[in-house]
Amino acid sequence: MIVKNNAILEEKIKSSKKTKANEEIYHDITVSDDCFISFKKYNSSSTYLINIWLNGEKYTMKGSTMVKALEKFLKY
Repeated sequence: MIVKNNAILEEKIKSSKKTKANEEIYHDITVSDDCFISFKKYNSSSTYLINIWLNGEKYTMKGSTMVKALEKFLKY
């Protein structure tokens, strides 16, 4: 779902208002009771982080890095 919708999510992030110092903008998706995904834009940049909660454990990665890794995995 992240790879498939990445272009849409990046557009949402880019079109979000400019953030002020220490302000963060989130775009959240609930996948299931055990999986929650949050895209976080911060510090007036186009860089974003992806936070994924799986069974209550939080994992964080730079958005572009995660998408590239998932694309490689899907090709495999």
